Amino acid sequence: EEHRLVEWEYREAQEARAKLDEELHRLREEVKRRKVEKMSIEEEEERLSEDERSKRMEEEEVRKRHAWVVESLSDDADFEKLSRQSEELYEEAKKIEREVYEVTKRRRFLEEEVSKMRGELEKLERQAEEVEREAAWLRKEEEKRAIVALAAERGLQDARDKLEKERERLHVCPFRKESVEELMKQVHNHRKLYRMSLFLTRSCFYKSFLLLGINARQRKLLKRKLAPFFLRPFYLSFHSLASYRDQQEEKRRNFRTAVSFSNRNLLLLNLTTWKQAVEEGKDLGARAAEPLRRILL
Repeated sequence: EEHRLVEWEYREAQEARAKLDEELHRLREEVKRRKVEKMSIEEEEERLSEDERSKRMEEEEVRKRHAWVVESLSDDADFEKLSRQSEELYEEAKKIEREVYEVTKRRRFLEEEVSKMRGELEKLERQAEEVEREAAWLRKEEEKRAIVALAAERGLQDARDKLEKERERLHVCPFRKESVEELMKQVHNHRKLYRMSLFLTRSCFYKSFLLLGINARQRKLLKRKLAPFFLRPFYLSFHSLASYRDQQEEKRRNFRTAVSFSNRNLLLLNLTTWKQAVEEGKDLGARAAEPLRRILL
């Protein structure tokens, strides 16, 4: 199970890294395309700037010619011809001025587009850097998971080897299987005995309460005889409830014995022990002096 979990995590890491690689490739292609568009827009901007300069020079030239025509007007000159030239030059100047205005407007629009494109390119580059960092982190995680997967594979192989050895050993020693089955039978029997004992103790416990309730015909008897049982918790067995009176009697008897020993019998016991010790000392002295008595007499 651990090996399957590690393999699943490793596959998930590989899929996540593949998705990030695809996203990184898409972002790089987008950056390249935007850079190409930016270069084309910059070239268009340079061309428009050059056109604007040339148009302004033409406008300046037309204005100079118009000023010269206006200055050269005189009474003896051909007034109609000069006025017609003046009007043509004025119209040409207006036309060139409109063209310059359009070119300037187009150039400013392209400058705004270039600034927007630069902001988008910076954003895409930052996004690509973040994706690259995440891809590097995922590569490290994938390497770690690969190491863990390899360790899990080795552990799985070791477990399989141990299993094969155990199977070979069981094949060599076939009695092992029968012994395990016998042990499981014993465990099953013990479990059945345990459940039977639980059932008996519970049933006897409730049966004892029923019997006590039936036999307690008077409230005074209920108070006097059954109060100790009801004051105790409900996990006491039937044996504890039935032998409560014997336990109390034994406690009283032991207490009386202790009191009697402390009052009278303890002193008597001490005197008896002292007397026995003195007599035993006399006997030992007599037995030790017997050889001397035989030698001297």
